[in-house]
Amino acid sequence: KFTTKTGKGYGWDDPHEAAKAFYEENEELYQQTKRNQEVLGFLNKGKDGKFYFTDGVIVSETYKFKGQIVDADGNTLSEIRLGGPVKGVLHTHPAGNMGSQELFSGRDSGVAGKGLDYYMRSPKGDFRYINKAISAGQPGGTYGEKPGISLCNPSPCFAPHQ
Repeated sequence: KFTTKTGKGYGWDDPHEAAKAFYEENEELYQQTKRNQEVLGFLNKGKDGKFYFTDGVIVSETYKFKGQIVDADGNTLSEIRLGGPVKGVLHTHPAGNMGSQELFSGRDSGVAGKGLDYYMRSPKGDFRYINKAISAGQPGGTYGEKPGISLCNPSPCFAPHQ
């Protein structure tokens, strides 16, 4: 279960700002990850039209999209699926792995291509975004990886993974 963060100081008009706040709040957790681990969370749109993020959870880099989004009281808001209040995937890439962890994987861009916004915090500290339109407009690498776009200005937004 992923608990949506609500209350004082939470709720953003811009989904990118909510996503960046997720990474800021989970920076210490990310720095604790080991090879083949990622921090995973979800971006939700509330009934008030604002964007919220769930808590971050350390998962294997081969995680499955399965579970529930709940409120602070444990009430189920949604299953994790396309549509409904879930508007995006918030995840990190592990440091020290083979290949470029600075790009969205073929799996990431495939999910984005189905309509779910995807955000990524890279090991070098970049904050990247890909959606259906961006994914369709970028050629894939050998394994389907794509750069998406950086939301850092200037880059990087965060310290490198230690």
